[in-house]
Amino acid sequence: MTSNQQNWNSLFKGETANVFAVFTLAIFIAPFFEEFICRHIVFSTGEKIKSPFLILLAISASLFSMLHTPLNIFDFSKYFIIGTALCFMYKKYNYAGSVGLHVFNNTVAIITMSLSILK
Repeated sequence: MTSNQQNWNSLFKGETANVFAVFTLAIFIAPFFEEFICRHIVFSTGEKIKSPFLILLAISASLFSMLHTPLNIFDFSKYFIIGTALCFMYKKYNYAGSVGLHVFNNTVAIITMSLSILK
């Protein structure tokens, strides 16, 4: 179980307002912030100094993974893979594309985690 899943499970033991706040943060706020930091800043800075795409991808995906506080190498790898997909989306569709995919991913994750708790 990832730290995100543990945090989500503990929220369900709390007030509904807490669940709504985290839902709002995960779906509507975090993707914009994380994509700005992990993709926009990393890639726009890297392009200015002519860094190769694969180096920027490794930096961006690693930063993304570390922001999600992985508990082990499996968690790190999972977030690194998601970060890699977001890098390719950013490369092809810019910031709006990576934010859109990130919002979609977080929505699916929140629904999945919520359903697993309600069983």
